Amino acid sequence: VIASGARYRRLDVANLAEFEGTSVHYWASPIEARLCRDQEVALVGAGNSAGQAAVYLASQVRKVTLLARRDSLNATMSRYLVERIEAQPNIEVQPETEIVALD
Repeated sequence: VIASGARYRRLDVANLAEFEGTSVHYWASPIEARLCRDQEVALVGAGNSAGQAAVYLASQVRKVTLLARRDSLNATMSRYLVERIEAQPNIEVQPETEIVALD
């Protein structure tokens, strides 16, 4: 077994380290879901991992805003996930969006 770890893409913003571990997380486990319960969360990404996280978090939080750089999820996400996201009333997709700062 080789467990070499994961390399997450990090946002290119100056003060990212200030928020990591407190309000910026790199996965959506039950721990993060508890931390965010009944809140509004923003999720950055448009691949299958982001889609799965959005669907999972939508069952735990008030609202998920999915921020995607492209104009559509269809090019980077499986069709079944796109359909599940479209069916969730508390998931809002913001296409053509980039994070430029954290405050």
